[in-house]
Amino acid sequence: RLGVCVTKVNGDSVAVATQVQTASCRLVLVDGGHVGSQPYSDLCLYAEKVCVGGYLLVDDIANGHPDVTHGLVKWLASARGFTHDALFSFPETCSATHWLSKLCSFRREA
Repeated sequence: RLGVCVTKVNGDSVAVATQVQTASCRLVLVDGGHVGSQPYSDLCLYAEKVCVGGYLLVDDIANGHPDVTHGLVKWLASARGFTHDALFSFPETCSATHWLSKLCSFRREA
């Protein structure tokens, strides 16, 4: 055993956020709402769940979901303690990773 615990949580992002302790996660993948203010709201809710040294992954930033990109830009303007780590781009033809076509990661430094 590697000492890694993975929990996949599905549901309404606001309701699920109440079940996760602040700064308790080493990795959070945000693949929530895609329209309106929901992407920004999801980032604000889940960024605080990432512990120092952990990663926040943001999905769908550049593949036909402009509100996700706008929410990310808005969140970055006020985000503290995170540094951009990587941008992953997978070919749309690869069905196993189709949902990860554009993924951006941020590392929590403080």
